[in-house]
Amino acid sequence: MECPGANYSNRVFSIELKNGDNVYVSSIEDMIIDRLCAYVFRNSPSDGEWAKVMLASDTIDLTIDWEYLEKRAIEENVAECFTQMKNSL
Repeated sequence: MECPGANYSNRVFSIELKNGDNVYVSSIEDMIIDRLCAYVFRNSPSDGEWAKVMLASDTIDLTIDWEYLEKRAIEENVAECFTQMKNSL
């Protein structure tokens, strides 16, 4: 589970648990950006693999907002890595 940061509250989703509590989860796009940043800036190969898996999820059962994702990749200085991974799908 990805706990959301304060910067992207418009991309946070609430999931109601069976006991009535709510859990707040970051969007798939923000999770991908988080993994790309870890891959690029912390040299974390496993985070790169997770980014690829999540990018590929668009073809399975999730819909990725590619425009938002590209914008965030540019903001976080991981656009080149994002483009390479996206093109390898």
